[in-house]
Amino acid sequence: MDSLLTATDVSIPSAFVLDVGVTLERGWAVVEANPCWGAGLYGCEPQRVLEVLRGSLKHRALMKDGDWRWTSPRVKARRYELGSRS
Repeated sequence: MDSLLTATDVSIPSAFVLDVGVTLERGWAVVEANPCWGAGLYGCEPQRVLEVLRGSLKHRALMKDGDWRWTSPRVKARRYELGSRS
């Protein structure tokens, strides 16, 4: 998992949740990635969860070009409707 998170050729959003588990065939594995607001606490430290949630929220005026690829189609459409009024 560390190699996935530190790989420079892998594009990841600023905040997300990785579900991991142990498989019989390969040992530890990433099961899926999800938006952080859709995850339960599952024994996590609430303060750390709040930090991740805060990291996932950005005002559109502060978003960089790379951030837009992780937004929903509805949010992207709104970006273009607003034009330069970001």
